[in-house]
Amino acid sequence: MSPMSDPSSLSLSSLSSYLSTLYSSSSSSSDRRASESYLSSFQSSVASWSLCDAALHSGASGHTPLGGSSGPSVSLELLIFCAQTLRQKCSADFEELPPQASLQLRDSLFVLLAKYAAGPTAIRTALCVAIAAAATHLPSTAWESLGLIQWSVNKLASLTSTNLVDAIMNLLQVIPEEVGSTRVAVKPARRRAFEAEVRAAAPDAINAITNAAQSAASPDAAAAALRSYATWLHLAGSRCFAGGVAGLAAHPVCKATVDALAGDPDGVVFEGAIDTAVELLRCASVSQFLLTAEEGEVGAAPSMEQARSAAAAAAPIAQAVAARALELKPRLDKLIAEDPDDVESAKPIARIFAEVGEVFVEQIATATPEFAAPAEALLAVARHPDSGVAEMAAVFWFELQRKLLSSLEARGIDAIEADRRRAFFAPAFSQVLAATVVRLRYPKGDEERTWTETQRRELRQQRNYMTDLVRSCAALLGASETLKQLGTAVAATHEGRAGWEEGEAALAIACDAAHVLPLSGAFPGDAQIVGAFLAAVVAAPDALVVQRPHLLEQATMCCGSYAYWLADMLEREETGAADLLSHVLTLCAKGIALGGNAASSAAHGLMKTCMACAKFVSSEATLSNLLKLYASTIEAYLGAAAAAAAANSTTASAAPPASNNQIDKWAMQDVTTALTSAVGALGDPKQREQGFLAVIDRPTAVLNSASASPPSTLISAQKQHAAQCLRAALSGMDAYPSIVAGALSWLWPTLEKAIESSLGDENTIEDLCKVVKYGIKASGYPHAAQLLPQLLATLPRAFARHPHGPILLVASELTKSLGGHVDKCAPEAWDVSLGEVVCSILSNSLSRFPSPQMVDENPHLADDTYLLGGRAVSYCARHVIARPDLIALMLDVGAISCVCKHVEAGMSACMMISKLCNSEDLRRSGAITQALAPPRGPRTLSRLLAVIAGAAPRRRVHDASDAIQAMYECLSIANMGAREWLVMALQAVPDTAASAADKSALADALQSGVYTTRSEVAIQEFSDCCRRTKTFQEQAVNALMALGG
Repeated sequence: MSPMSDPSSLSLSSLSSYLSTLYSSSSSSSDRRASESYLSSFQSSVASWSLCDAALHSGASGHTPLGGSSGPSVSLELLIFCAQTLRQKCSADFEELPPQASLQLRDSLFVLLAKYAAGPTAIRTALCVAIAAAATHLPSTAWESLGLIQWSVNKLASLTSTNLVDAIMNLLQVIPEEVGSTRVAVKPARRRAFEAEVRAAAPDAINAITNAAQSAASPDAAAAALRSYATWLHLAGSRCFAGGVAGLAAHPVCKATVDALAGDPDGVVFEGAIDTAVELLRCASVSQFLLTAEEGEVGAAPSMEQARSAAAAAAPIAQAVAARALELKPRLDKLIAEDPDDVESAKPIARIFAEVGEVFVEQIATATPEFAAPAEALLAVARHPDSGVAEMAAVFWFELQRKLLSSLEARGIDAIEADRRRAFFAPAFSQVLAATVVRLRYPKGDEERTWTETQRRELRQQRNYMTDLVRSCAALLGASETLKQLGTAVAATHEGRAGWEEGEAALAIACDAAHVLPLSGAFPGDAQIVGAFLAAVVAAPDALVVQRPHLLEQATMCCGSYAYWLADMLEREETGAADLLSHVLTLCAKGIALGGNAASSAAHGLMKTCMACAKFVSSEATLSNLLKLYASTIEAYLGAAAAAAAANSTTASAAPPASNNQIDKWAMQDVTTALTSAVGALGDPKQREQGFLAVIDRPTAVLNSASASPPSTLISAQKQHAAQCLRAALSGMDAYPSIVAGALSWLWPTLEKAIESSLGDENTIEDLCKVVKYGIKASGYPHAAQLLPQLLATLPRAFARHPHGPILLVASELTKSLGGHVDKCAPEAWDVSLGEVVCSILSNSLSRFPSPQMVDENPHLADDTYLLGGRAVSYCARHVIARPDLIALMLDVGAISCVCKHVEAGMSACMMISKLCNSEDLRRSGAITQALAPPRGPRTLSRLLAVIAGAAPRRRVHDASDAIQAMYECLSIANMGAREWLVMALQAVPDTAASAADKSALADALQSGVYTTRSEVAIQEFSDCCRRTKTFQEQAVNALMALGG
């Protein structure tokens, strides 16, 4: 493509003017939006090809490499925009070019790259990406017999001798980075073919990089060469070199990398050397430990001789790079000691240390002095105060503890040797644990009190980042050593020998470590150590925990995390265990009394303690104290209803401030669960039942009173809070389904009155229906059946008056709990009632969604409807079969809704169709095949194909794929012309969007067998093919939607 001969100066001026408006600080927001809209439209237009090409050619003639003036008519800003536009067009719109123009564009891009070889970098890189994208589209014959890499190097050499190295290095770095990019709008088959072509050309690229670097011996050229080497090694590994690993070992890149690692860490070459060193180590790692043979196919298992040969060839590479890399440890130590905030200088060193550790972890795990250096280097990384740097060592320490603890016998390691190795590394893991405690502390003093929520969130994120590191240490050290070390920090805090920050961090880490420690003593003495640790935890002075609620939060969480250890101690009647339980309960009660976050943590700790130690907290005295605590918690929680109502009924400026002492619903639920666990442990069934009724009595009374009062914000809040209390109580008693069912029957008059008085109040209905739903779930079969007459009288009527989604969830839970038990001598009467409830509500709800727009207006109701439909098919197919009109309605609404905008509703619609077509009962009865008879079957299939082609977000492709395969199999079994319907739908898709070969591949794959890898891949590739550009996507979707009606 030659420079445009007659570009309109007005067009160039307009582009420049709009760009100036977009980036000017004095422009108004409306002007910026207008400019952005114009520029976006321009980039999507066909005319942008010629205009951008011409502007770049015009600007290059007067361009100053250092970024000065680039001519009187074309600004640098406009040149960058045009280069970025060409990059975008080559990626997304290449197929809109006439066939004869593609090679012209290729030549023009290389001319431009030669002209801008000296920069600016933004233009040069954009042109390189454009070339890589164009190469993805172009057939291999476009590069004659030379291949992409050699042709490109020769072309650039013929165009310029100035700054040739910069252009070649940039292009050769970009090409492997762009291989496989989904930003390039090509068909999947072509993307795979291009990747294979580029991998095959890797040796040519390495030779070109080497020659270019040797021709321009400068630090910048060396740095660019190393970065380019790294990208090709990452793509193709040792296959970049003739002879594989042996060729790599003999290549100058290894020596250049090792030499560069010894250079100035602040120099331009060092960062490139880190990238290349990491890739060299990965090549060695693959050769040594994954044993990938270059002689065979990728992924093929090599012979033992090939594996030994590859490992022997790779060893010198890894050893040379590792030895030089480990010489950087003094540099990292100095950074930690003198400039710990210089994270950017520490990260490259930590990165290569981590790679060395992962390559040599097998040898390091032998616990011999000659392999101690990598572990010491990674210990320094783990000690770095920045979590982002320290986390780089986490994989190594995890792999090391796994090697030290797992599959020892299979590797011929006896117990004595295993213990020796663990003992050798225990001090290192202990140091890592200690460093983590220091790094994850709150700031000293009162600085934390002034922290913003963002700062608190960052600390929580840092602690999450360190999870793997903490657990690796705890797993190797074991419970005794881990908790002895952490307990010392906690005791120092409580005794005033250390700040609260250290104790709080130690407690947080102890909570995390509990996930990898056994639930009870695994080694002699463990129980005593855990007991001593818990004793230190509960010994927190009252004044300290009141002043520092964070400390109390972590202390109560720790009590919950180690509750099963405490239960084990109680079972064995160890000295002091009963007192320890009493102290734990007292500490949790203190936290709940404080309210806020402390109450939530304390309630969770109390719940886990009561669940683990249920039979030890069901004594009369302890149960009495728990009931008092529960009563005060419920009162505080219900009291929050008044505060919430007051806040909602006043203006924002006049609203009272939120109280830090309020109890949230999670704390209330945890306390309720704790109490029900204790009640459930009562030995006498009558006492259990009476105790549970005492638990639900207070919220029931509140709900009863609120239901008889005129509606108001306060009344709604009271209903919601009371319902949440009841839900927690019923869920917590799920081990005793008959008691829950009896309680739910006793509650029903109150619940029915509350539901009737709350219709139209979405939030209140949701909480009330959750009481019923979780009550049914806890009751299960057959106890929940006794509620069917009441539910039949209430739910369909309530739903008809106000279609609330939570009512559907109640019906869905009923279906799941009872529907599958009809063959277990269940009374026929309640099964009939179940069918009436489910089908009545389902039919009513489905009829509300005649169009995708109606689904998007009320997506949550639609989602709940399709969930109920799927449950009805899975558990109550007998009732669905008896209603052919309901099956037809489910298919019609599912086909309509599968293309809606809402993600969950669309996915549920596809799943409902899948369940209908997969149901063996519906297939045997012929009900589904009758419902799929034309025109419904072809119409549904077309709409599902539209989802695949792009009518819905990409994440819905999997669900639509399942629906298509289920429908195809169902139709094939019934000999209803599945292939003919599929071919008819596919023929409607324009050949520009999907060729005849693409359509045939999909039809053949489904014909060969559904639910196979081939059919799934074919559907995904058809989707990628249609979605590769917006234009083709619209063409395919419009054609299929028109066919689907």
